[in-house]
Amino acid sequence: FLDSLMDQRAREESYRFRMLIEPQTMLQPGFSLSSEWISQTRQRHLAFIENEWHPGLSVAFFETNAAFHFGLAAASGNRYIADAINRQNHLRRLLNYDWRHGHEQVLRASKDHIEILDRLEAAENQIASALMFNHLNKTIDLRPPFADGA
Repeated sequence: FLDSLMDQRAREESYRFRMLIEPQTMLQPGFSLSSEWISQTRQRHLAFIENEWHPGLSVAFFETNAAFHFGLAAASGNRYIADAINRQNHLRRLLNYDWRHGHEQVLRASKDHIEILDRLEAAENQIASALMFNHLNKTIDLRPPFADGA
């Protein structure tokens, strides 16, 4: 079922779809995050910044990443947005469990997420939306972990 995201074109289409949807989650009229969710999510990301990376953390990293993106989608108050991001997370799950993009990418993604959280906490949703678009745009060029027979 996941062969389609191993194809670079399909992967790019997936990210471009996410770039249409995810930045908009924070601009929805019903968007609301609890301070507890923000705090817990920030702490999970800080753990990846502050602690030594090893490949055994790839599943935990993906789950933290997926929970961040889904949490924002769910906070939109729009069931269709939440469902779309949940489906994208399912498509990406197995490809990202075997993380081969290095610790630098883990650090970048974690810092991006924390910056988005900081802006949302400050009620700067427009800036957070733009940061999300940039975050996804930077990630689009990562090759799938099994590309080129690796």
